[in-house]
Amino acid sequence: MAITVDWENKVINIPKSFMTFVSPILYNLDVNALRIALKDLEDDIEGMPYDDTHRHNSPVVLAGVTYARAFEVINGYTVTFEDGQYVVSCSGANHNLSDVKTLNQVSLVIGNAAGLVQVSSGGGGSLTASEVWTYNNRVLTSAAPPTSAQIVTAIDATSTKLDVPISTRLAASDYTVPPTAGANATAARIEMDANSTRLTALAADMAIALGDLGQIQTDIGALSIPTAAAIAADVWSHLIEAGYSAEEILKLIASYGQGNATGLESGSPVFKSIDGTKNRITATYLNGVRTVTARDVT
Repeated sequence: MAITVDWENKVINIPKSFMTFVSPILYNLDVNALRIALKDLEDDIEGMPYDDTHRHNSPVVLAGVTYARAFEVINGYTVTFEDGQYVVSCSGANHNLSDVKTLNQVSLVIGNAAGLVQVSSGGGGSLTASEVWTYNNRVLTSAAPPTSAQIVTAIDATSTKLDVPISTRLAASDYTVPPTAGANATAARIEMDANSTRLTALAADMAIALGDLGQIQTDIGALSIPTAAAIAADVWSHLIEAGYSAEEILKLIASYGQGNATGLESGSPVFKSIDGTKNRITATYLNGVRTVTARDVT
């Protein structure tokens, strides 16, 4: 069965019968055969009014090497393989079928290669590199790979050739040979031991400091901090003179300066408390001399 094209919807349909049967789950698609079949459909009366389905680059010979053809589906066309659980392996050209394949159960082995070239089969025809690789009677003509001993020998020989000029250049540049790994390790160990001693001393100092801090916290916790009321009471109860406290002295001063008074003309003055309930100061006055006979500071 040939391929078909749904021109209106731009879908290229590829049945199993168009491909080469390899096994029940594997078919091979000749991409160049697909190209020729599509070109035949484009030439038909039905296909002529529509956009081209693909772009094609023929094999090119460069410097004696024939590079494989390239096939590219273009203009929005998609490719649909007959649905089923099987694999399609592509050959004959590099292509972009994976970019335009519609999603179904069919798996696609692309087979593209950046360096895909065509080589002579010896019979006048041509095969792709991929086809040469899958050829049943291929024979590798290259020599056996070198053994590990041969590789080591080659490396040693090369390093010997490099050693003299490198050494000469280093010597000319006043190059100083770095200390050996053993010397570096010894120096590092000495420095680490010294640092370890310093760290031990630092740890001891920190322990002492933490102990002192703990004692300070204990002492602070043992202190009895007086309240504002207690401080005020201590201030006002402080004795100023003749057994009178600051509060009592202030009462006497307030009475003499601001309290009502009687007996000033008779020589027997009495000074009241500011609220007038108490005789704060009782005195006599004679010939310019005042004598306080009683004080009430309650």
